[in-house]
Amino acid sequence: MKTTTTFVASRRGILGMGLAALAIPAASSVLSACGGGSSGGAGPSGSAVKNLVVAATRGAVALDPDTGAGAPATQVWLNIYDTLVDTSVPADGTPAAADANAGLAASWTTDESGLVWTFALQPSCESAAGNELTADDILWSVERSLAMQGSPGFFYMLAGITDVAQLAKVDDKTVSITLAEAPQPYFVQLLGAPWMAIYDSVEMKKHATDADPWAAEWLTTNAAGFGPFSLADRSSDGSRATLTANPKHWKAPALETITWTVAEPANSLQLLTRGESMLGNDYSPSQLDQVAGTDGVQVVEIASAGTTFLGMQNTIAPFTDKALRQGIAKALPFSDIIASAYGSYAEQWTSHIVPSFDGFTDTHWAYGDNAVEAPELADYQGTTVTLSYLAGSPSHEAIAVLVQSSLADAGLDAQLSALDQTTFDTERLAGKLPFYIDDTDVPAVPNAAYQLSHLFATQPIQQLFGYQNPEIDELITGLKTATGDERAQLLDRAQEILAEDVPTIPLAWTKFHVPAGDQVTGFQGHVMNLLWAKELSL
Repeated sequence: MKTTTTFVASRRGILGMGLAALAIPAASSVLSACGGGSSGGAGPSGSAVKNLVVAATRGAVALDPDTGAGAPATQVWLNIYDTLVDTSVPADGTPAAADANAGLAASWTTDESGLVWTFALQPSCESAAGNELTADDILWSVERSLAMQGSPGFFYMLAGITDVAQLAKVDDKTVSITLAEAPQPYFVQLLGAPWMAIYDSVEMKKHATDADPWAAEWLTTNAAGFGPFSLADRSSDGSRATLTANPKHWKAPALETITWTVAEPANSLQLLTRGESMLGNDYSPSQLDQVAGTDGVQVVEIASAGTTFLGMQNTIAPFTDKALRQGIAKALPFSDIIASAYGSYAEQWTSHIVPSFDGFTDTHWAYGDNAVEAPELADYQGTTVTLSYLAGSPSHEAIAVLVQSSLADAGLDAQLSALDQTTFDTERLAGKLPFYIDDTDVPAVPNAAYQLSHLFATQPIQQLFGYQNPEIDELITGLKTATGDERAQLLDRAQEILAEDVPTIPLAWTKFHVPAGDQVTGFQGHVMNLLWAKELSL
């Protein structure tokens, strides 16, 4: 008997690219897919089956890491593929330093110049197709990602890798990377972003054609990776996918199979609280409370980079005025906002760096947890501003209402604009929303220097606010080489400047809350709110 593990998709798309919901089967379909119940029964030798069952809210439409960036697809294929390094951190929030763990690369070194990096691959690791991991797979994968120009190609370019010629095969199990200039301190961590998949190039080349040299059409519904699981079968609409353990993976997985099955959120909650599933996601605060109050299940809090802030376009009046931005921050009832939007599942965010990142400090935060008088708004009495938010998001709606009422008390007329997902994402990413709620644009690398570069450099990784401060740019440059106390001092100064300038207003550190059966263990922290089922145990 095959065992199954099913898990849930996050509502957040990677880099703002969400996927639409698909057809939803009845709850009984979930149980029939997994053989029924959480105990799972017995395996071939009579041992207990490791059977993990969760109902997903949306299906995995496309499985190509270079093109399928939506969260539902990502949570399927990240179990099939591994990256060169692993950037997971303890789930309890131990600060994430500028470091990484072994992945498909067992170790790495750099020369004195810091320009040549050498990666020693795992000595024994095969794909599901039975092909041994070699340096050729690394070179082919990087070349594919650069050619496809998707999220992985973008991250390779951030790492200073723009041409596969920068990579060299030292031997079958060793790859070198030569950079044109000293890399950012998060260079290695970039190589561990979840989209940086390493492909089985031998298998992929079997499905390449002159018209499709990278086998993109085949990879949409198939897979060829060196991860701990392989794709066993998948429904045509992506509402179900079954993965089986890869026994030749360098780090044998604890689970035997993974099955992705779509169910309505209400059905998912019922299955979990009845003990018929073991993992969930996309639960509201009240649903999380129901889970926490039920025997046999738990709410696992993972210190991810999940955050919510008020974005302000610093190049559009009146948000060009620092005093206005400070006044809005002073006028906000942070505690009420968090309680209304997230219940007990968030806390006030008191910096522009994620609290679980190294270097975080709240010593410069001058804005309390409840609204106070804001004399900075005296010159803006009666001014009308428009606050945009995602229509249909309960947390966005709760935040919008409280921001509107608190600003009205301070003399600002805040008009609310609920936008559909496509319009909200398009306008936000184009920098066309002067004032909006944002819980999507979180750092993809667990590093404070990356977070500063991500949004607050004059030439940021992601241009959202038009914020410019030359000293911030100097600090980011200094962080390229700073370590220890010097690094801590630079990060402290950056947070002091941002607390003064408030180019955005941090609201809440939401983290990542996973409803799970009591028997599920092995949770790790990741910056993106994605469930990494391949790490879990029963």
